[in-house]
Parts: sequence; structure tokens; C-alpha cells
Amino acid sequence: MMMMMVVMMVMALIMMMMMMLMLLLMMMMMMVMALMMMMMLMIDDDDDADGIDDDGDDDDDDDDDDDDDDIDGDDDDDDHYVDDDDGDDHYVDDDDDGDDDNGDGDDDGD
Repeated sequence: MMMMMVVMMVMALIMMMMMMLMLLLMMMMMMVMALMMMMMLMIDDDDDADGIDDDGDDDDDDDDDDDDDDIDGDDDDDDHYVDDDDGDDHYVDDDDDGDDDNGDGDDDGD
């Protein structure tokens, strides 16, 4: 009878230790999942405050550097459409950086 009680106590102790180990493992997994979710939330696809990836390539710069959706071809983030009523409506860059963006000798965008 005494031996049976000792065996049952040892088994109960082993079961309690296994349950504590499982609880610890579950807590560690939850911490890892929470860390991954926080990291995903911290990743912002662009560098401005609007939360929109302006150039569509999911990196951290809106100066798109990939030439696939940069309308005026200069890899910066200011694509402008100009309707100048002369029949050749076009996209130009009027960013006042000194370069002649549409070939008319100035940088005024039209």
C-alpha cells in the first residue's frame, strides 16, 4: 500500500512537471508569435505618413528606382500631368530641380 502511494506521487509529480513544461512552451510560442506580429506591423512599405506605397514595389522608398510606374521617367516621386490646351497633353516633372523635363528650355512643367 505504501509502495503504491509512492508510485502514484511520483507519477503525479512527473505529470505536473510535464504540464508546466507544456505551459512554458505555449507561453514561448505565444511570445514568438506576438514578436512576429509586432515586426510585421512595424514594417511600413513607404517612408511617408500616409501608409501608401506610392511606387508599388513594397520597399522603403517612394522614389521608385524601378522605372515601371514612374510616369515622367526621372525616378522621383512627383509625377505631374499637364493639360496645356495645345493638343499634346503629357506628364511632366515640374519639381523645380533645374532640369528641363519636357524639352522646352525651362523647368516650369508646361
